[in-house]
Amino acid sequence: MHWLPKRIFRTYLRIIGKKFWSLEENLNILSDFEIVKMLESNSINYTKYHVRLLGIVSNLVYILR
Repeated sequence: MHWLPKRIFRTYLRIIGKKFWSLEENLNILSDFEIVKMLESNSINYTKYHVRLLGIVSNLVYILR
């Protein structure tokens, strides 16, 4: 479900009773773009894999070198 927009996902977490995780200071959801930007700005070499489930990216995997 974390592929939903952040605002909607946080609302969903509150609705299902996960208030702690709905707060950004407890769960900071990063996009693929944000992760790549952090890695590249720190000159970290990496290999990126998108794990797909039924054609939808379900996991992002970064192997740092």
